[in-house]
Amino acid sequence: MTEISLSLYGLDRLCGNRIEPVLDIVREIDASSVDTLIVTDHVVMGEHTEAYPYGDFPTPPDTPWWEPMILLAHIAAISRRVQLGTGILIAPLRPPALLAKQCTTLDQLCGGRLVLGVGSGWQREEFQACNVSFANRFQLMREQLRACRAMWNDSPATHHSKHVNFDRIYCRPGPCSERRIPLWFGLKATQRNAQFIAEVGDGWLPIINTPETELERSITLLRHSYDVAGRDPSSLRVKVSMIPRRRDEGMPDLDVTVKDMRRLQALGVTDFEFNSSMFVQAPEDVPSLLSWLDAVRAAINA
Repeated sequence: MTEISLSLYGLDRLCGNRIEPVLDIVREIDASSVDTLIVTDHVVMGEHTEAYPYGDFPTPPDTPWWEPMILLAHIAAISRRVQLGTGILIAPLRPPALLAKQCTTLDQLCGGRLVLGVGSGWQREEFQACNVSFANRFQLMREQLRACRAMWNDSPATHHSKHVNFDRIYCRPGPCSERRIPLWFGLKATQRNAQFIAEVGDGWLPIINTPETELERSITLLRHSYDVAGRDPSSLRVKVSMIPRRRDEGMPDLDVTVKDMRRLQALGVTDFEFNSSMFVQAPEDVPSLLSWLDAVRAAINA
């Protein structure tokens, strides 16, 4: 089953940087067929957004960023069905034990609907403000998520690495119904990262606008890494951020969008994410977007 995610990114700006109208929209999303609601993360933002490695950063540095785990805890209380995701959480900015406890608490609150998308971050000033080594962020993330898996799976848990060490600690409650919290990684699919994702992950989040040739090569590498790790390669999930083509100023063309999605499915993509701010100019536009996404989901799963 192909799943559809919708990012809340940018909706608060359309609502005057107020959270209450966004929460009303969350209730509408929960009543739709959207599978996962996505919240984006920045703890703080420095002024040098020109360092963003994927093109022009889409917002000014003083844009409000809601803390994802706190916001999702509230969303858990006002929703019943939609999965709650991060896309992405800058994992190394959180201490491993604290992140593990935040995730299990949130997973319990939402009844096992948490889907954790994580990455290593890109802005040096953000790491400096959190007193975390920017240079070591990739290693910190790898050690951190291995430690989280240990704390989620074992009680007591033990983990030893360069930066994260503990013996026989208890991190309870565990995930809801002792489930495996899905971990999706927003990392370049290098050989080392592919092996790491195969070890502790469940999905891959390619950088937006990744060329299709690179996408296909990376998925092949990831599936091979799954096979080497003794995991079923077909269980790998890959979610692409879609930028649909439009015929006019309204909703993008449904047939063309689904055709593009099917082409990406043939390369190994399993899921798709849409950014709500690409579609709506005001909160009253949201129902039309959700109806369009209902049609997309139905067509791609027909």
